[in-house]
Amino acid sequence: MSLLLSEEHGDVVVLKLNRPEKGNSLNEALLLLLKDQLSLTLQKPGLKAVILTGMGDRFFCTGADLTELLGDPKRAGPLLQLFTDVMELFSSAPVFTACFLNGDTLGGAVGISLSTDFVLAREGIKIGTPEITKGVFPFMISKPMVAKLGYQKAMAMSLGGKFWDSKSAFELGMVSETADQTEFPLRMQKLIELWNAIPRSTVLNGKMAFAQSSEMTPQKLIGFLAEHLAGRK
Repeated sequence: MSLLLSEEHGDVVVLKLNRPEKGNSLNEALLLLLKDQLSLTLQKPGLKAVILTGMGDRFFCTGADLTELLGDPKRAGPLLQLFTDVMELFSSAPVFTACFLNGDTLGGAVGISLSTDFVLAREGIKIGTPEITKGVFPFMISKPMVAKLGYQKAMAMSLGGKFWDSKSAFELGMVSETADQTEFPLRMQKLIELWNAIPRSTVLNGKMAFAQSSEMTPQKLIGFLAEHLAGRK
């Protein structure tokens, strides 16, 4: 069975990590599949959103497969490069990106989720970067952590070795929204339906506006909005 599943829901694609017996941990094989499938998905005509979630109900993803990462130092470089490539694909995607955290989210998986636009977390899960307890600093996910959380919160996560529940993670800015166990699958479906219903031009222009917002004056933003409304389909 494939380590990565892909489901099309109209113009929204859901990718599912399929290694539940290993906590959906990311070994080199799974990361290669994820990078290749994500690259292919982003070329899909009419695509509006791509979502990453995990199979099973215990883990979204436990991050890098440490048995592989620490077992052979020669494989560490390629593995970390693949992590970087996947995070960059998510963060630079021209369409909506999201992680649906259906279970515990640890280590590098936190960096991947922070590289997306929207993070839905099931209540009751644990989120954290416990690598420091094994003598490993989560430097490979430092870029999205600092960008989304700020330096102090990112360092607190990296050095503290503790876990947050989904509600605390929401307060810290790690997740966009939480849902209880019963509501979680319903909210997933509602978001898929919502993003499918949005005009593709709104998706593309919305992402572009956010990407360029730091460089836009109020006058430019007004002009951008007027141009967007005129071309909305």
